[in-house]
Amino acid sequence: MGARLRQAFNLKIDNNLGVWKRCTANELQGEAGFKKCLQLTLYRPRDILTLLNQSFYNAKKGGREQLILADLEKSAKDISATRLDDLYKEYEVVFPGIANATSIFSNGSPELSIGQSCDLVLDLMGSRQAPEVKQQLEILDSPQEVLRSLYSVGFLGTHDKSSGSFIFCHDGKRPDKEFSSEDRVLIHPCYWMALNLTRNTLNPNEAEEINDEYEIQISSTTPKIREARLGSIIAELGKIKHGEAGAAEFEAWVFKAVKIAFAGQLENIELHPNGAASQRRDIVALNLGKSDFWKLVREKYKSYQVIFEVKNFEDLGSTEYRQMNSYLCNEYGQMGFIVTQSADTTLRADRELDWSKEIYFNHQKLIIKISAKFLANILSKLRAPQNTTQRSSKCSPYITPTLVCMSVAKPRARQQ
Repeated sequence: MGARLRQAFNLKIDNNLGVWKRCTANELQGEAGFKKCLQLTLYRPRDILTLLNQSFYNAKKGGREQLILADLEKSAKDISATRLDDLYKEYEVVFPGIANATSIFSNGSPELSIGQSCDLVLDLMGSRQAPEVKQQLEILDSPQEVLRSLYSVGFLGTHDKSSGSFIFCHDGKRPDKEFSSEDRVLIHPCYWMALNLTRNTLNPNEAEEINDEYEIQISSTTPKIREARLGSIIAELGKIKHGEAGAAEFEAWVFKAVKIAFAGQLENIELHPNGAASQRRDIVALNLGKSDFWKLVREKYKSYQVIFEVKNFEDLGSTEYRQMNSYLCNEYGQMGFIVTQSADTTLRADRELDWSKEIYFNHQKLIIKISAKFLANILSKLRAPQNTTQRSSKCSPYITPTLVCMSVAKPRARQQ
C-alpha cells in the first residue's frame, strides 16, 4: 500500500507509516487510523484499493490532499450502495422483487436466526406488492424458499457449524441442507452500510470467518426454482380425479393457481371465507382494479369481491348457473367465474350458452366459464420471469387470456 501511495502522490518517504501519515489527517493517522480503514473492508487488497481510490477522490472534491474519516465513511457507503444496486440490476429479471426481498432486512442486525428471517419474509409475503413481485413470492411459496434464493445470489450466507464460518455463494448454488429455525444467516458485509444495519464494520477475526468467493459468476437457481415449482403445480392437475373423489384436491389446486396467476391484481384470496354460511362461496378475492381487465370487472360489473366457483367435472348445468346467479349480489357485483375440468372455455350450444344468455339478459349478470387447463396455460407462460417483466402491466400474460375468455363467454345481443 505504501508503494502505491508513493507512486500516486510522488512521495520520497521511505517509511510506510510515514507515507500513511502524510496522506491522512486527524484520527486516521497512525496504525489505529489504518485499522479504521481496514474495518470498512473485508481485509482484502482489492477492497482496500477501491475504498482508498474513492476516498481520495472525495477528498480532492473537498479541496483536501489528506483523507479524513468522513471521506472514508462516505466512500464506503457509496461503494456499498453501488454493490447493492449492482445486485438488483443483475438479478431483477430472474428474481423479480429482489429489491423488496432485501429491503426487509434494513435497519436491523446483520446476523439473524432462520426463524427471525422467516418472520420478516412472512410480513413481506403478506403485504401489498407490485404484481410481478407478488407473483414471484407466491411461486416461491414459503419463506424458506425466499431465503434460499437470497443465498443463491450471495446476499445471505449460512453458518457452517463444523468450520465456524459463514459461507456465501455467488454461483447460483442452493444451500446443501435444509434450514432449521435455530440456524443463523449473515447479510453479506458489503451491503451493511447500504441497508443501514446496526453494524457497519468488521474486525479481522470476523472477516476470517467469512468464506466468500471473490470472483462472482452471475448465475442463480431462482429461475430453475420458479420453473420447477410451476411445472410441479401444472403436473398436479393431471393427477386429480374428476368428480367427488378429487373435489377437495381440485379445489386446492385452483386456489393455488388463482393466487399465482392473479397475484398483485387480486388480494386477500381466500378459500371458503364464509364456510359457515348457507351460501358457501368457494374462492373469493378482493378486486384491486389495477389492470384494464379487473378495472372493467370492478367498475362496469361492480364486482369488488370476485368469486371463483370450482366444479370438478366438465359439463355445467342449470344448477351451477343458478347457484352462481344467487351468489352475485352486493359487493360481488354482476360477474363471476366458474372453473371446471372442461377441455376448453367454449360454451356448448343449447346447454351452457342458453343458461349464460338467460342469466345475462334476465338478470344482467355475466358468468364466465374457465377451464383448469386454461389456468395451467397461464402458469406455463409464467415459467420465465423475463417474459413477464418485459411486457407492460396492461398486457400481462396472466390477464390477456382472461380477456379472451370473457369475449368467448359473453353472449351476443339479442336479435330484434
